[in-house]
Amino acid sequence: MTAEFFKYEALGNDYVVIDTTRSSLAADGEVARRVSDRRRGVGADGVMFGPLDAEGRPGLRVFNADGSECPGSGNGLRIFAHFLRERGHVGQDRFSLRTVSGTVEVRVLDLARGLVEASLGPAAVRPVQPLPVGDRTFDVSLVTVGSPHCVVVVPQATRDLAERWGPLIGGHPRFPDRVNVEFVTVLDRCALAAEVWERAAGYTPASGAGACAAALAAHRLGHVDSEIDVRMPGGRLEVTIGAAGDVALRGGVRRIVEGVFSDAFRQDLAEVAVPGGL
Repeated sequence: MTAEFFKYEALGNDYVVIDTTRSSLAADGEVARRVSDRRRGVGADGVMFGPLDAEGRPGLRVFNADGSECPGSGNGLRIFAHFLRERGHVGQDRFSLRTVSGTVEVRVLDLARGLVEASLGPAAVRPVQPLPVGDRTFDVSLVTVGSPHCVVVVPQATRDLAERWGPLIGGHPRFPDRVNVEFVTVLDRCALAAEVWERAAGYTPASGAGACAAALAAHRLGHVDSEIDVRMPGGRLEVTIGAAGDVALRGGVRRIVEGVFSDAFRQDLAEVAVPGGL
């Protein structure tokens, strides 16, 4: 059997990688939505298609479970880097990837242990501003790190807080395209606790881009230093903030399963793909 898809997880954030050198399926949002379905498909938070040739560099397209295209996923990029190195699509540990939002530098630190670092480049952090939501007003920091994030520093970040207020903040009229939401508690100068509500997936145990956004906002507010341990229910990620505001994310990934789609399911996917998809 020659596998055409590979399922990975990073701190409970799971993605299916469709190997475009072995599969003829188009990089398409509806294909991704059906593959991500946890009852009728493989089941995942999202799907990545690649390697796609992008100006001599390996490229990829990432789609959320709802079929929307994702401009940047920290855990997804680390998963894809490990996939490329493990499957022999690249021959070195340090390389760059082309995404819809630009070039990302990645480094496989330990292939056997699944330790991978992604340098997401400079991020934009806007000053804190009040955001009225229902009967409350939150002081929020808006961060763009590939995707848009709204960070709220609170005395105690909990899942209940994320599930109650995350969808209301994420779908606030101020954010017509919706926004990811992180509730963050400062533990000390080198550590944060975070709970995440993703605009396309809802509550999630961990988010790589969310961890970066949390660290960047807390650093901008003077709460933490430049090396931050971000602790989420799914596990920990190490975030490093450079002098120019660039951010790097380090943590583990794990391959769970690989396989081939049945002929019937592959035919269903081929029929729903938008004509002309990559």
